[in-house]
Amino acid sequence: MSQEELGRLATMRAEARAEQFAAGRWLARRLLAVTFGGDASEWALSAAEDSPPLAIHTSGAVGVPVFVSIAHSGDHLACAVADVPVGIDIEHLQPRKHLDTLIEATTTEAER
Repeated sequence: MSQEELGRLATMRAEARAEQFAAGRWLARRLLAVTFGGDASEWALSAAEDSPPLAIHTSGAVGVPVFVSIAHSGDHLACAVADVPVGIDIEHLQPRKHLDTLIEATTTEAER
C-alpha cells in the first residue's frame, strides 16, 4: 500500500474495518493486474476518504486513470474495475423481524 493508504489505515480504530480496507485494496490491485495488465504492485490507488479510488499504472503502461469500486458487507467483499466510471454494491441480507406486521401495515389486501 502507498503511504497515503497506510496513513488512512492507521486512523481506523476498528480492526475489522482496517482489515476490510486492506483486503479491498489488495483485491483491487489483483483485479487491475488481471484486467489491464502489469503486476498488482505496479498499480497505485488514490486513498481519499470521501471519494472512490482511482487507479494509475505506475509504469505508465495504462495511460488513463482506471475507475475502481470497492464494497463490503459483513464478511463479504466485492470489487469492480473499468476504464469508465463503475460502481458495485453488496448487501448482507438479515432476517426481518415482524415482517408479517410490516406487510400488513404497508400494503392493501389486494397487494398481499
